[in-house]
Amino acid sequence: MDLGIIGIIIAIVIVVIIVISLRALREKYVWMDGVVAFIMIGAVIAGWIIGGFWMGVATFIGSLLVIGLLFGLGNDYTEVRIDVHTTAKIKCPQCNYGGMDIISSRYDSEQKVTSIDAKCKRCGKVTNFIG
Repeated sequence: MDLGIIGIIIAIVIVVIIVISLRALREKYVWMDGVVAFIMIGAVIAGWIIGGFWMGVATFIGSLLVIGLLFGLGNDYTEVRIDVHTTAKIKCPQCNYGGMDIISSRYDSEQKVTSIDAKCKRCGKVTNFIG
């Protein structure tokens, strides 16, 4: 069964729609990661059954790209500078994800501590880190 160029374009559009909807759900529900992984494994198996071995390989490579774009690529933590010689490694305490957006940082000269507000890129929780 040959999909042809139209079939491949339709498959890509369907995958994009699924990824966008799952990304919106991932922001609300952390357990959606398992659902996404299950769907991608199913897509590879379906590609192998429908299109043969090479279609399965192409679907696997496409799934890796989709998972990389959906889950984000990067380190296990976000590194922030506390002062000139000190850095801290922070993660989200709720979902243990390392991708954090730094919202603000303040230095308290009386207590000699730096307070950092960061938002998790996965679950959206805003956390205050004191270093």
